[in-house]
Amino acid sequence: MKNVKMTPADRLNIVAGSGGLSAGDIHVLVSGNAGMLCVAVNDITAGEVGPAVVKNTVISGIAADNGTGKTFAQGDKLYWDGSELTKTASGNTFAGRAAVAKAADDTTAELLLTAGD
Repeated sequence: MKNVKMTPADRLNIVAGSGGLSAGDIHVLVSGNAGMLCVAVNDITAGEVGPAVVKNTVISGIAADNGTGKTFAQGDKLYWDGSELTKTASGNTFAGRAAVAKAADDTTAELLLTAGD
């Protein structure tokens, strides 16, 4: 057997874009329906490297699509439209699954961040 080093990969180091990232900011690593999001762990200055969570983490308080019929059941696939979570896949980036159910009038949701569906 080869000498292989394995490390749990629930976090990755990312480079912050021109605006930098604040702790808790969502960052799109790969866009599209099979995309991948991460959430900054700490503040990261523009152009600097810092840690971001990419999977196996529940993130609470994320803005979510709300209004008539805009409910999430626990386990629903969720997508990021650039400003909030939605169940609409078309034109959005896969984010993960609903960690808990969300009522139509709830303005935030809990996301189980996953890398791939």
